[in-house]
Amino acid sequence: MRNVGKTLTAGWAISVAALAGSVLADTGQLSRQDMVSFRLATTVATRDFDRISYNGEALFVAKEPAFTSRDVLSAESLRAGTILDMTLNRQAMDRLASAARAAGADRLASYIGSRLLAVALLSSNAAEGHTVLEGFASGQSDRLVDLLVREGVAFSGPMVSVVTDRAVARPGDIINADVFISGVAVLGAWEVALEVSGGDAGSVAVEDVTIDDTRQDFVFGPAGAIKITDPDLMRAAGVMMSGGVPADAPSYVASYRLRVSPDAQGEFNVNVATGDRTILRDSDALGIAYRPGSAAKLAVGVTRKEAVGR
Repeated sequence: MRNVGKTLTAGWAISVAALAGSVLADTGQLSRQDMVSFRLATTVATRDFDRISYNGEALFVAKEPAFTSRDVLSAESLRAGTILDMTLNRQAMDRLASAARAAGADRLASYIGSRLLAVALLSSNAAEGHTVLEGFASGQSDRLVDLLVREGVAFSGPMVSVVTDRAVARPGDIINADVFISGVAVLGAWEVALEVSGGDAGSVAVEDVTIDDTRQDFVFGPAGAIKITDPDLMRAAGVMMSGGVPADAPSYVASYRLRVSPDAQGEFNVNVATGDRTILRDSDALGIAYRPGSAAKLAVGVTRKEAVGR
């Protein structure tokens, strides 16, 4: 196991290298013709399967999808974007298992519309409703999860979320926000920063960051870890010197103080800054793909009802 503490550089806890597989901020729906679908595939010529060339080799792919994004209840990318774990509805799970047996197919080809994205080995656990695809090139399953989430599929993996102490504020108010990490099997290190967007006028500025490691829900608890805050860039970080801890349930990592400007007006969105400003790593110092939770809404100068109705 790699010592995560070795990622310390220039007094800061975590390298700012971007996570494999960037997170798409756009959550708009894909058009019908761009729907994600999955077709059975095999290396053996099979009736009603089309022959294609994939990575320089012959592959045979079913003419019709075994299931589409509409059949996927949740999706998660694992191992640096090389594994896709999906939970399907019961009808799709049964249909897939039956078709795979009949065709002797051991792979699934993923498509967006008519465009082939990738092919990976198929394994299923009917009892738990899981369909797992393995053998993607690094980051490919991250891309598929991005596309599935845009079609309304639930994300069941790691998440970083923000909770504010109120939803309505007045110009000049101080707002407190806590950051939580959840859905991580083993967390060895983290770095978080906030960003504020929206509003019709003025601003909500981040002016302080702290880590309260005495809280019972602090992610590293009493375990030996380094905690650092950077008041210049308003970021916080924590790193275990070896090993890691589970962070399945929402676990606290840092607190921020935000100030509402005197001329602020409208609804502001408070969330974690993605990319290289918020990073998760496992016990081997490898990046963990994550998604930001829903933005915390802060209505300034308008009632909450008016803000929601816009």
